[in-house]
Parts: sequence; C-alpha cells; structure tokens
Amino acid sequence: MDELFLSLDERLDQMAKMTYTEIYKEMDMIIEEYPEKEVYSRLIERLSAFTTKLRRAAIYGLARIGSEEAATQLMYQLRSSKKGIRMEARKALGEIGGYKVVQVLIKGMGYKDWFARETAGKALAELGTPEALPTLINVIFNDRSDKVRKSAAIAIKKILERSGSRDLVESLDEFLKPYRNKPGYKGFKLLESELVLETCDNLIRNVS
Repeated sequence: MDELFLSLDERLDQMAKMTYTEIYKEMDMIIEEYPEKEVYSRLIERLSAFTTKLRRAAIYGLARIGSEEAATQLMYQLRSSKKGIRMEARKALGEIGGYKVVQVLIKGMGYKDWFARETAGKALAELGTPEALPTLINVIFNDRSDKVRKSAAIAIKKILERSGSRDLVESLDEFLKPYRNKPGYKGFKLLESELVLETCDNLIRNVS
C-alpha cells in the first residue's frame, strides 16, 4: 500500500517493522505533518504497546513534541525490564525538562525496582536541577543498591558543578543551609558537606 494512503495509526504501527534509524526519521515526518494534539494522543496509547520498537517510537515522539504533560506517562517506562526502553525514556525526560519532569524523577527515586531508581538518577544528572539534591543526598546514604547510590552521587556532583562555583564544598554548604532546621530534614542538621562529597567520590570510584 502506498504510504500516501496510510492513516496515522497505520503509519505508527508499521514502525514495528522498521530499524530505529527509520523509526526516528518517520516520526520526525509525522510530527511535522499532523496536528500535535492528534499525534500526542496516539503516542500515549502506544506507550503500552507490546513491541519494544513501538514503545520506543512513542517515547521518542513525545520527546520531540516536548510536552511536560507526558512526564508521568514517560516515568512509568523507567520501570520497564527492557534497558532500551528505559534509556529512551531517560533521554526523553531529559530533553523535555521542566518542573513537572523533575518532580516525577524525584518520585522515581523511590520506585521499588533498583534499575528504575538508577535510571531516574541518571536523568536527574542530565537535568542538573538543585531541587533534586535533598532526595539524592538521602539516596547516597540510604539506598540499598550501590548502582543507585552511584547514579545519585554522579547527579549530585554534576548539579554542583553546574552551579558555577569552583568550590563544591562551599556550593553545597550554601544549598544545605536552609535545610539545617527545616521540618522533615532532621538528618541534614549535622550533615557536613565534606562527608557528602567524599561519599560521592567513593561511590563513583569504587562502584562498577
């Protein structure tokens, strides 16, 4: 059947038989040709598709559209047992960015599956938002998975490095100051910035 006569749903579904290079190219064309609202709803539906390729195609398409409204739906993809889907979702969330994305990623650091928490940590590292620091600091000391703790450590270092300060200890001190006596952050009262950064360095150096 000539591609000109295919419906939007048919064009999307035929991606299951394409290579990923072809999928990304076709998705770019679809987003240019159809109203964003129409494509968005179809892509949300395909996040629950059986095939990995269709799910990754949908994730890629949602990243191209760039709507923060997709953040929660994309977050669920971090729970997938398929590494390719998790990587695609992490990349998409990083590209979309924004307040809502940061909030769902912070929430993702509490997911049951360690690989979901690890991927959320890597996404937070890419976004580099200081708002995630309290959660990430808690993770490096308390998470039961070394891989998750390492991803959080990398995120902490990257966030602080992006602050523009040459002295990471001073930068972290400034961030922690408001939390020292803040309700719900009892553990931060005596927490030393040097200990946080030393823990980060040890995790990055010693966890494979």
